[in-house]
Amino acid sequence: MRFARPLTAVSVIALTSLALPFVGTAPADASTCGPLSCEATMPPPVIDATAGTPVGVDDQKETTSTTAEFTVAPGDPEDVKASYECRLEYVGGAVIQDWTDCTVDTDPDPAANKVDNIGSYTRAGLAVGTSADPKHYQFSVRTTIVGGLLDNTTLTSAPTLFDWYIVEGEPGGEEGAPRTIISSAPSRWLTQNWFSVDISASEAVDHYNCTLDGHVKPCGTNSGTKKRFDYFGTGPGDHIITVQAVDKDLIVDPTPATARFSVPKSAIWMSGLHGFKKATGSGPMLDQYVYATKKGAYIVKGFSAVREVVVVVSKAKGLGTLKVYIGNNLVKRIHEDSTNKLYRQVIRVKRFKHLHKGPLRIVAASGKKVIVEAVGLSRF
Repeated sequence: MRFARPLTAVSVIALTSLALPFVGTAPADASTCGPLSCEATMPPPVIDATAGTPVGVDDQKETTSTTAEFTVAPGDPEDVKASYECRLEYVGGAVIQDWTDCTVDTDPDPAANKVDNIGSYTRAGLAVGTSADPKHYQFSVRTTIVGGLLDNTTLTSAPTLFDWYIVEGEPGGEEGAPRTIISSAPSRWLTQNWFSVDISASEAVDHYNCTLDGHVKPCGTNSGTKKRFDYFGTGPGDHIITVQAVDKDLIVDPTPATARFSVPKSAIWMSGLHGFKKATGSGPMLDQYVYATKKGAYIVKGFSAVREVVVVVSKAKGLGTLKVYIGNNLVKRIHEDSTNKLYRQVIRVKRFKHLHKGPLRIVAASGKKVIVEAVGLSRF
């Protein structure tokens, strides 16, 4: 069902296709940038929707999904000390979630006094609108830096905004069609070869149609609305899950629910190992890893048409430091030394605004043992 109403001009985001990224921008009249002038602060953050979030938003800014999910990145790619605050509200109405920290600390670098952060915000169970009461939501995010230009001074960017409607039925779809919901799916980077998906529908269903990367996968029949299914043997690369509910009258949800995730490639299968040795043992990803004990040992991997690069490492007491280069540029230092017991961490090395190519080089920066479990390259 579509609502005959004008869209409120609260955002300057242009949506062209859900499969393409969009970038939120600050409103043109934003003038409050915190205690210092706008010129003294960082650019507003960007809202990254390459993973298809909020789910199902069409060109009229409508969706039937009741989950708001956003990933946020720095407005300036070189800004590596940023934190994020997020807010969710009804447009012209009540605040659902006031400003709250939504920072994801992906890799602290104490030696350089830096932290490479992204932002992440998820809110499920949002109300669905009707023709008489359309639910118009707005998500806001702003960047903060403590001690950026002046010690003990907090700098705050202008907010970046995104607004959308949650509607009943399927926008532009068949009247009475079920609405499919994926309530639990794999994390952005999956470090195991199996995953579970929780699915449901807005009404009792006859069955679900499920695919993984375009290939039909069994997800069974169900007389109720909720179901959980497992997949095994997922290989490295980018993956897309689609789920489509079919109700008791065999009416099909015209827009399947989708989820995207990526699986890194085990470093043991990489050919560009120089001074790194292959090993197996309980704990690392798929019980496989490579390690080096000599300074200057390195791993090299070429790539093309990639939007995000991650390295999966082990961290434990006494381990050393890695330097990660893309081309000739040092983009990340990874300190594997930790007071905790051995554990795994996915380190986001770089996220590009556009598809990128170039060699990746991971170098042992000290004579201490370093461990690399996997490398992830994603177009998402």
